Amino acid sequence: MTSWIALTGGLVTAEIAGNEFVGAPVGNYLFGIALILPLAINGGTLAIAVALVASIPAVLKTNAAARSRATRQQSRIRVGLHWLRQHRSFWPVP
Repeated sequence: MTSWIALTGGLVTAEIAGNEFVGAPVGNYLFGIALILPLAINGGTLAIAVALVASIPAVLKTNAAARSRATRQQSRIRVGLHWLRQHRSFWPVP
């Protein structure tokens, strides 16, 4: 019978210690982590995205062939608009 009382006292002592001394601080700590965790993950993914975008090499210089192609297209458009201005029968509203 003595062992049963000692065992029950040990269980009650462990339950009180867990509920009052250890449970509250651990629960508060886990609650605080649960509040901050989504913001921390979002900030981390934003930092990764910024790093990935910053690692993309910027190609800002255009070569001479691309510039000459653009000027050729502009001159063709200019010639076509001049031709349309000279031929009024093709205008939508005469």
